Amino acid sequence: MSFPHLERHRNGKYYIHWTVGRRSMRESTRTDEQRAALIAFARWILSRYADNEGADGASRKRAR
Repeated sequence: MSFPHLERHRNGKYYIHWTVGRRSMRESTRTDEQRAALIAFARWILSRYADNEGADGASRKRAR
């Protein structure tokens, strides 16, 4: 798995991007404000890696 990163899309919203194997994944932060997106990203990382087992059931979407 690659290290996740934050990207702003054309719709103005920020998304978290990462890969699992050869699959590109993304999850919306549901905000167009950079500060709020960074906070959501930090929370996402903490919740995902706190248990050392990966995703905690969070919904994932393939990148297009």
